[in-house]
Amino acid sequence: MMDAAYMADPALWLEDLGLITDMNGDPVQLDPAQREVLRSPHRRIIVNCHRQWGKSTICSAICFHRALYYPRSLCLQIAPTLRQSGEDFRKVLDCLDTVTPRPILQEETKLTLKFDNNSRIIALPGGNDGRTVRGYSRPDIILVDEAAQTSDDLFHSLLPMVTRNPQSKIIMASTPFGARGIFHHLWTEGGEEWHKIKVTADQNPRLDQDLLAEIRRTMEPWRYAQEYMGEFHGSASGVFSDQTIEMMFSGNVEPLWPGEGGIHAY
Repeated sequence: MMDAAYMADPALWLEDLGLITDMNGDPVQLDPAQREVLRSPHRRIIVNCHRQWGKSTICSAICFHRALYYPRSLCLQIAPTLRQSGEDFRKVLDCLDTVTPRPILQEETKLTLKFDNNSRIIALPGGNDGRTVRGYSRPDIILVDEAAQTSDDLFHSLLPMVTRNPQSKIIMASTPFGARGIFHHLWTEGGEEWHKIKVTADQNPRLDQDLLAEIRRTMEPWRYAQEYMGEFHGSASGVFSDQTIEMMFSGNVEPLWPGEGGIHAY
């Protein structure tokens, strides 16, 4: 009976088994937004959260839950660099070592797990052009961690993968990193198919509010607003704003000087 309940509810599974622990090894109580991510039935999820909220841990747990309870699943963990995707993969291993009895594996490498039910979890670096993620078809879950720091080409390399599996789930999770790029575009202009979840630092019951106040006094206001309050900003020292740079490459912005030839020097 409990296996059926755990299969239907990843949040219940995580909390009952104490699979996520703090630095002292004590089980962590999930906050409402974490439960929302875990239980969301949407196929497209975008999470805009502050630094150190636990997005990598929660999203990695989603991949582990899927692989464990749904045979022949394929879960891809993607981050901008191999080091980052490897850290996400390590969070899966932490959960794996906590489950009793430990699930039987057919294959276990530094970046790949193949379960006895033929499910796979694979960690991949995103790269700048998306070539590192090509070659996989019909994934069940695609997790893009630190999505604001990945390239647009990466996202567009992922989309063809889901055409053969209409139930594929894409999770884009990140702290904002400038008012540009695919993460910003999906957050501000993504359609109703995207389940948008925002978590700011003042909503996190696990944060020391005195320490947060110290960080706020220390950081530049725009940087604090971006890192901890989920706002999209460019560097205050930039010559051009992120919005201006994005407009330079947009076909939807009217030119200042109409005409076929564009701007001429005389």
